[in-house]
Amino acid sequence: MEVRRSRWLVPFLALGLGLGLLVLILPGGQARAGDAGGENSLQSPSSPSLLAAGPAMDRGILDISGSSVEVAKFDCYGANNPQSLCFIVHNGSHDVEWLDGITVTFPSAPMWQAGCGTWDAVDSRGYPVTFTCVVTDNELYFIDNDIEFIPVGEISAGSSWGFCAQVDVPPGYSGPQPIGWELSGSGDDPPHVITGEMMIEECDALMLNPSSVVVEGCNGMTQTLTFELWNHHAGAGAFDLGYYVLSRNAALVGPSDFYLPNGGVVTFTVELMPDLRLDPGEQVTASIEVLGNGAGDFSMVEQTITAVAGWQTLPYTSPVPSMDSAVVWASHDDGGLWVIGGYGSNGATQRYDPSSGTWQTFQSEAVITPLIDFPMDGCYGLNSAGEEIVVLFPDTIVTDTLHVFNITTRQWSTRPIPAFFPPEYIGHWGFDVVSLLDNPAVKPAIADPNMCYLSGGNHTMPGGGTTRNLWRYDPENNDEGECLGQFPGEVWFGFHASWYVPWVGDAGAICVAGGVDENTQSNDTTQCYDLGTGTFNGLNADLGPLPEPWWGMADGWQIYQGQYQIWMAGGVDQDALLLPASAYASATSGGFQYGPDVPVALYRVEGDGWVDSFYMIGGAEGGFLSSRYNQLLVQCPWCREAFLPLALRDH
Repeated sequence: MEVRRSRWLVPFLALGLGLGLLVLILPGGQARAGDAGGENSLQSPSSPSLLAAGPAMDRGILDISGSSVEVAKFDCYGANNPQSLCFIVHNGSHDVEWLDGITVTFPSAPMWQAGCGTWDAVDSRGYPVTFTCVVTDNELYFIDNDIEFIPVGEISAGSSWGFCAQVDVPPGYSGPQPIGWELSGSGDDPPHVITGEMMIEECDALMLNPSSVVVEGCNGMTQTLTFELWNHHAGAGAFDLGYYVLSRNAALVGPSDFYLPNGGVVTFTVELMPDLRLDPGEQVTASIEVLGNGAGDFSMVEQTITAVAGWQTLPYTSPVPSMDSAVVWASHDDGGLWVIGGYGSNGATQRYDPSSGTWQTFQSEAVITPLIDFPMDGCYGLNSAGEEIVVLFPDTIVTDTLHVFNITTRQWSTRPIPAFFPPEYIGHWGFDVVSLLDNPAVKPAIADPNMCYLSGGNHTMPGGGTTRNLWRYDPENNDEGECLGQFPGEVWFGFHASWYVPWVGDAGAICVAGGVDENTQSNDTTQCYDLGTGTFNGLNADLGPLPEPWWGMADGWQIYQGQYQIWMAGGVDQDALLLPASAYASATSGGFQYGPDVPVALYRVEGDGWVDSFYMIGGAEGGFLSSRYNQLLVQCPWCREAFLPLALRDH
């Protein structure tokens, strides 16, 4: 189908297109059609102060050559329809001649009945326009309405001005049609007059407006685009919309259909989200298509990536290197990002303030012996006094206590091993923890969000997972917990990722992903436990598989553009090679997608969200080579300033 891209009944958004000017169109008044004395009902008297600011009123040689009248962009006509047609007048005078009269002549065989409509209150240079509108059959006249002793006209030299006419087009017309125009200038008597003709296209039965959109922006950042669907003469009915990303590197979503009467119009928005892996200069190409009642149309969308989201290695590295540490955002009160324990740190307790880029160290876990060298993760919550704490669980060096760091008092203490942990599970290697406290996505159905969930790991020796259990632990009441059961499927896992996922089930779910077993077999599976129903769902039933087998990664969440996302970064692939990659999922992502590559590939690394960002701290570059890296996921240049120290912000 050949699509003609003319438009009708489109409100003015901007004028001065031919002159490269952007002019906001202000609402004009309504004229009395056919009344020889018809005036703009909202006209304002010419302001002497405004006139004084204009060109000098030299009554010498004046010239309006180069002036014209054009059909407004996208405007078109429809036969057998009353409609509003809009036009742009350009004053091409290179000296100081003003336009003081306009005549527009519509087709007459059979006659298009003209009527006054709306127009701009000022021209594109800001000078008042106070024409009187008069109609005679198919002709529309704009007559100078300036006060007699200041005869400067209405549209200033070098400016543009827009107006709309009410036109009733009789049946029988099709194809392009000519519309005549005449302009008169305010020059010496007799007035300067020029004439011309413009062509207006017939509207297609069904039209999407605009026909094309070209935008720029950041990878991973949603662009909200506005379209109009016009049913000119396709007949009343339902019209289906389809969204297609031809470049296969973005998501495009919008409404699926609309019911429109004949002559109806609807305005709607669509969202275009380019993949996070796109680099500057890469392009997204997509189309929106509409079909119904045997008619159709389409619009093309193109986005060029001009700013890149990704990971940054911050210069504010941790004072003490670590791997397999617990990293938590103390969001309830303290506000800092805590890195607690971990191999190579001798139990160091470190606090990072992302707002200032500063680190502090506090009492070491070494006040308790033996150390938990490989905590892997920790339970963040509140104790019975309402104080923020992080609980570390024994690794393969079996201690007879849990180690507890009190963030509020900055002190270490111990707790007994909870009675619901069988003795053979007390030493645990490679498990992961989900803490619900202050997670903004936790649903109201969760009665007590001060709760942690431990999953997977190896309870017999250092190495990959030998279990697939899920435990619930209460940081307020040490013994108030339980084993919730085992994830289904013959997949054992340790060094995996886990999250609270609000879009799975009515109350959300605890979901695990990836990991490695005791035979060094890594996996790409995901599994979820529905907190509302208390049931385990099948392999890949809720989140789908990971992009590839993956273990030893950092995990966490962040809020981006108001949407909760779960993230993982770093780690090792199925061939035991470091993965300089990240991946994420959200309610609308269609499962896990690759994110930006990380600058430094690490494994047995941990991370957490902070405000609306995601940090990955420490980790090993190989073997047991602990590091001090501090890596930040930056979603877009204009968002990052909220999460960077003042010294790194752009001003």
